[in-house]
Amino acid sequence: MVELPLGQESVARTRKIVHVDMDAFYASVEQRDNPSYRGKPLVVGGSPNQRGVPEDAIAFVEQLPIEKFHGIGEVTAAKMHSLGIHTGADLKERSSLTLPQASLTELTHHFGKAGQYYYKIARAEDDRPVEANRVRKSIGAETSFAQDLSDVGQMLQELEQIA
Repeated sequence: MVELPLGQESVARTRKIVHVDMDAFYASVEQRDNPSYRGKPLVVGGSPNQRGVPEDAIAFVEQLPIEKFHGIGEVTAAKMHSLGIHTGADLKERSSLTLPQASLTELTHHFGKAGQYYYKIARAEDDRPVEANRVRKSIGAETSFAQDLSDVGQMLQELEQIA
């Protein structure tokens, strides 16, 4: 237990995220990039050498064009471009851990209180409350196989079990 100075109350904040299923995210990215996929069921998978979500998701964020970040529209993107910010890596560099207060001050100077949000997303921080009870947007089922299935009959049999 941490002792607080007299008059300050302790506020218990519990944040837990147990599982992040990225299949719907990857499917939506594919549908965004390939409009012909919209409204169709998609199969999400990895390469034969790697199963599941990529271990280095930060590299994905760093390579992402700044326009693809949630909350950054055309006007903000243009302003960021004029400041030399074109990718997640550029934004993260502006949100440097070596001078965090200076970079936060710079971002809030250029973008107001949204600068704090941009500072945090560049560092993969999200302190919004976890909404445990919300309307379900999708349903799914999955099975990961240690070895790729190449026989169509076996694939259909496995699909039948999870459909």
